[in-house]
Amino acid sequence: MHVKSTAPSRQRFEAGYVEIDVVLADIRAVAASRRLDRVFGVVAQLALAMMSAAAFAGMPGDDGPAIHAQVHAPGNVAVDSKGKLYIVQRKDNVVREVARNGTITTIAGSGASVSSAGVLASSKGLQDIATDANGNLYIAQAAYVDRPSYVREVSPSGAVTTVASSGPPSPTRQSGEAGALAYAVSALAIGPDHALYVVDDGRCQKLSANGTITTLTGGPVLGYEGDDGPAIRAKLNMPGGIAVSPNGDIYIADTGNHRVRKISSKGVISTVAGNGVPDYSGDNGPAMAATLYRPAGIALDHRGNLYIADSGNHRIRKVSTSGIISTVAGNGAAAYAGDDGPAIEAALYYPSGIALDDHDNLYIADTYNNRVRKVSPFGVITTVAGNGSEPLRPTPPPAPPPCMPGSVRCTPPPPSSPLAGSTPPGTHP
Repeated sequence: MHVKSTAPSRQRFEAGYVEIDVVLADIRAVAASRRLDRVFGVVAQLALAMMSAAAFAGMPGDDGPAIHAQVHAPGNVAVDSKGKLYIVQRKDNVVREVARNGTITTIAGSGASVSSAGVLASSKGLQDIATDANGNLYIAQAAYVDRPSYVREVSPSGAVTTVASSGPPSPTRQSGEAGALAYAVSALAIGPDHALYVVDDGRCQKLSANGTITTLTGGPVLGYEGDDGPAIRAKLNMPGGIAVSPNGDIYIADTGNHRVRKISSKGVISTVAGNGVPDYSGDNGPAMAATLYRPAGIALDHRGNLYIADSGNHRIRKVSTSGIISTVAGNGAAAYAGDDGPAIEAALYYPSGIALDDHDNLYIADTYNNRVRKVSPFGVITTVAGNGSEPLRPTPPPAPPPCMPGSVRCTPPPPSSPLAGSTPPGTHP
């Protein structure tokens, strides 16, 4: 995909340092006035400017081996038909691409340039990603403050198109009403009908190719009810993942209910995994009687087996086509261990998103390990992206010092002031 341009990134990088120069000049000016409180305020601005300039420089490890790169808290993953891996780093608001040769780049979000629309160049709220058979990339972006939620399409040539939007958040309008996209879009999938399916805090919506947005299940009231009835009357609780089978069945990770639900092609909803108790049990038995703990990402292989990122249990579970559940990765320890060995003996740390390629390799966003892991069809786990490191966090600027004799900010008000004779804050009589 041709969505990365070094020239615009370089311009923004240099612009960041121009901002630093401006702030430094401001520091010199206010320092001459002996306004210590102002100096400390501008120092804080300098710290922010430096962070901004660093972000525009690109993500750590870009254009090098993905396993040596910093992949901070990956939240979701996707694999296209050519074997390219896509990673959503929610905290950094970026999308990374890992080529088949293992090289990583930033293709959307801070530090990247995406077509003339520029809508993804500095986006907030990036949540999930999906690809279709034609090489188009779809990115879900949740609403942020007064900015709408979006689903964007990025073509193989890098052109960006808005597929759907919520409109600006408003206290007078409920999320997802009147055929609009919901505010808190958290996951998306592509169906066999080429429609996009998304979930937000309490509902599942279908984005048809003709632009129509339809709510399939859930609404503004969270809960658990409606099984074995019309999906439109059911309730969900903070769903965090979605997958669609070739026959049109929709699987939803009903995260807050510790279950996985299914909407059949006939519109009937049911539970296919989890009994609602947040725990770990039930392997080698019926999936509906098993316990899950905050299931997040879900995926289907070409045989119809369902994979679940059982995030709170630090495991990946599998539900066979006969409804039997088992663990395929993770030993339950919240840690990092086990590469090049059996996946079920390895340690994961809050896996969030999962994806399968055409060869049934399973990719795991091992979120708190700051890595993406891969489980081969033979059950061997390896790391394919991320070195486990986290970004360096700047130290907050120090608080202004206490008032010193003669300090400008501690000078008592003139006699004409209504506060004359009172003790200014921070001074000592």
